[in-house]
Amino acid sequence: MAGAYPRDTESVFGHVFLVYAPENRNVPFLNWTAVNFAANIAGAGIFELYHKGLLGGFDAYYYKMSLHELIREYAGKETRDIRFFPIKLSDVEYTRFIENLDDKSENPIPYLFFTNNCAHGIYQILFESLKGLPQTPQRLMSPLSVVSILHEENRLEEPFILLSAKSRILSVSDTEQAELEFLEWQNQQGLARYDAERDLRMAHLRVSMSQKNTERREMFSPDIPWTDPHKYSRIESGSIQKGGNWGAYINYRPMLHNQSDNQHFYSGVSTLEILSPTVVAQSDKVYLESLDIFHSRSTPIYDKWFRSISYDLYLGFVESEFKGSVGLGLSYYLFKKQSIAMEILLKDSFIGSVNHIGLETQILNHTTGRLRYGMIYEHLYKGFSSEISMNMTTWMAFDFNKQYGLYFEYLLDNRDKGSIKMGVRGYF
Repeated sequence: MAGAYPRDTESVFGHVFLVYAPENRNVPFLNWTAVNFAANIAGAGIFELYHKGLLGGFDAYYYKMSLHELIREYAGKETRDIRFFPIKLSDVEYTRFIENLDDKSENPIPYLFFTNNCAHGIYQILFESLKGLPQTPQRLMSPLSVVSILHEENRLEEPFILLSAKSRILSVSDTEQAELEFLEWQNQQGLARYDAERDLRMAHLRVSMSQKNTERREMFSPDIPWTDPHKYSRIESGSIQKGGNWGAYINYRPMLHNQSDNQHFYSGVSTLEILSPTVVAQSDKVYLESLDIFHSRSTPIYDKWFRSISYDLYLGFVESEFKGSVGLGLSYYLFKKQSIAMEILLKDSFIGSVNHIGLETQILNHTTGRLRYGMIYEHLYKGFSSEISMNMTTWMAFDFNKQYGLYFEYLLDNRDKGSIKMGVRGYF
């Protein structure tokens, strides 16, 4: 299972594939055969990509390639971590799998982003090959779903992981070795051009490294045991205080993931929520506080080698006013050991008919633990006037387990002079 790749729409939730040994079981693991179920979307424009990806029009096939080729693509070029979960199967099931794969390899299969994606294709061939697996239990499937089912059916052995090129480079203590691996990674990129100066520098670094007594690093290492991540849908309810009045609120998030959720096995650098309403009931009224139609943000860490733009994209309604905002900026570690990062964005927001321009700063505890917390501060100018809108939100989330948790939020802004939200959340 490869981690998320936010640059490709079809890979924002990761990717699942199979690896099997050829008849000669003594072949090195890197020369085993990888099986992908994917659509050919090369040359598709953004409109065609979403139209066909959501409504149909792409054909998918089962593709075979050597594992080392797939690793070069996913862990190298795209810098994704790859987790391997050995599957328990009998000789009869192995033979049936090879036969099913040969039968399916030439046949096009309709492809859809959510309802017939890589997870559906891989699970279908496993279902037809392995005895006792349940029928596809849900219309919406992700790579995590496939692993969860196999885990529940006791079909998995101890997992191991191949860290992405980025993770491996950033973990190197020797600066020359880190620089050499980074330059080699640059050469793997699809748009890389010949650079004589870079090649000369790489040759110099190889000579220098050959004279050192550095230990050879293993490609694969044991991974943390699998535990089911949180479900995509979330409902949260509790008490809210706004303008001195207490009331109740309920929030429903039908799909996906945000930064207050546990990051375990999810992308740690991008989040996405769709169609999330919050309803507030006070003694004198009931109203829709917000409707997040689309909210996605990215918080890649700004480090020495890999630099990336952070973003915050929002479209929805806040207290009956339309809001659309775009934020672009950079992030970096404040305390790397504690996984606390800071992000600074230049932000442009339309709230109602008024444009707001300014800065957004976020401090985030970027972790997979039970306790997560963060702070967001916005300093925006209304239009081209000197009137300033300042909002500061602090939040904390605590998990009892992967199914239930607590959430606390304190918001201080120009209008309400402060609001408090305390709730219980559940995932399903």
